[in-house]
Amino acid sequence: MKLTAQFQAPRISSAYREALHQSLTHALVEASKAYLHATVDTLIPVYGGASRATFFQLASHAEFALAISPVAPSTVSLGEEHGSCTWEAGPNGYSFTYTTTLPHLIINEGYDANQWGFHLRNPGPYHFQEAGAKAFQQSISTLEFPKLQLEAVRI
Repeated sequence: MKLTAQFQAPRISSAYREALHQSLTHALVEASKAYLHATVDTLIPVYGGASRATFFQLASHAEFALAISPVAPSTVSLGEEHGSCTWEAGPNGYSFTYTTTLPHLIINEGYDANQWGFHLRNPGPYHFQEAGAKAFQQSISTLEFPKLQLEAVRI
């Protein structure tokens, strides 16, 4: 007597892969918006606009309207020079990396930059990274994946 048992690894259709990609991309955009709202809209003040302008690239990827209305001579271009973003929405994962080299924003994250000779009207500490991470995490915690349709098993 001989018995052969066999099973096949699940196959994910291209339609499901596309639906999953769309779902994860949408989740990344929405989580990025939550990050930007918690950081830029809530914690980063506007004077000349440099600090907020460091977020321009991320805001562009997230389709987020970044409001900057300087109350002093504009330093927006300075902020644009000191901010960058890498964005990944594809086979290697779904993520963004925001980077700034703007000295007073870096210092104000954890300290009052005026202690180091800056003359800012709204010095830190801002703790925007912590607030942004919390908002991002909260946003993705509600992520729902597309329904997987399984084929009937033949016996």
